[in-house]
Amino acid sequence: MRVKKHVLIVLMSAAAALLLCEVTEDSSETVLRALRSAARGNSLRTGPEITVDSRGVPSVDYGRQGGLYVGKQKNPLVVARHGLDYYSRYIGGEQTAKAEFLTCADWLMAHAVRRGHYAVLEYTFPWPGYKARPPWRSAMAQAPALRVLARAHDLTGRAEYEECAKAILAIFFVDVINGGVTRKDSDTLWWYEECTAEGALESRVLNGMMYTLLDLYDYHKWTGDGDALLLFDRGIAALEEALPRYDRGGYSSYDALGQPAFRYHRVHVALLDRLHAITRSRTLKIYHDRWAAYAGKPFAIRVITGPDKAKLGVLGLNVLALVALSESATFLIRRWRRPRVMASK
Repeated sequence: MRVKKHVLIVLMSAAAALLLCEVTEDSSETVLRALRSAARGNSLRTGPEITVDSRGVPSVDYGRQGGLYVGKQKNPLVVARHGLDYYSRYIGGEQTAKAEFLTCADWLMAHAVRRGHYAVLEYTFPWPGYKARPPWRSAMAQAPALRVLARAHDLTGRAEYEECAKAILAIFFVDVINGGVTRKDSDTLWWYEECTAEGALESRVLNGMMYTLLDLYDYHKWTGDGDALLLFDRGIAALEEALPRYDRGGYSSYDALGQPAFRYHRVHVALLDRLHAITRSRTLKIYHDRWAAYAGKPFAIRVITGPDKAKLGVLGLNVLALVALSESATFLIRRWRRPRVMASK
């Protein structure tokens, strides 16, 4: 009889979980990503901790990654994004943000390593997830740095900002095998890597590629630089060609290694929408609509018609939580109903 009760609790919990996941999906994915990250030797946390020094330059505490202690580091991408945020605040009327913006621009310029005709912002800490040992490079960091430096040049008139931006732009013409950030699959198909170094995995992170394209286009629009537009066009061609390999029946992969996108699926949809608005590409529209339709369906339909590791993990986590609650409640009710034996005097 008790076995039947336990089976009934599991079945009822599974049914309830299909409805509950509609509300808890995002938080459940956050927990799953943290647990998955911890299983790989990373610090058990939902995201890196960012702090800002007295000058406005951010640092990121990565804790442990892949069993290695990475700790507090300066990430060029985070510095660039903070710089752009300071600029937006300054343009919006916050005068004190100007100094913080220029401090970030100066940090980027000072840390751009010169290598012949180009410059590159390098990472000085390891990234075990993709087996990247320092110094490793990221197109996703170079591109927003271009935007920061272009704005700093316009704001101050200082030529060194413009010169540094042009040197960083040149890294996009250097193939990964030669120390660059670009995988030149053909003369017209260029993929910009979010994480690359000698011996690193060929990750081809999808959101990193799309963010890079948007930043390159912004830099072109801001400066009129023809090389940036050429890079954008070749990147768009590579993206169009690659999208079928990231499709999992309406759900997207995070990278070329097949990792589930989790919350980045919605990011992919939003980035495709922005890129389609620029290019009017039919291919980008097709995948935007397909992935948006998947994201817009009720959780129960998505997990039944197109199950994947991410959604099954979310469902399993909620089922376990409901089973635990139900079993605990059943145990407490049984104890409460149990006749109490009066102690003899």
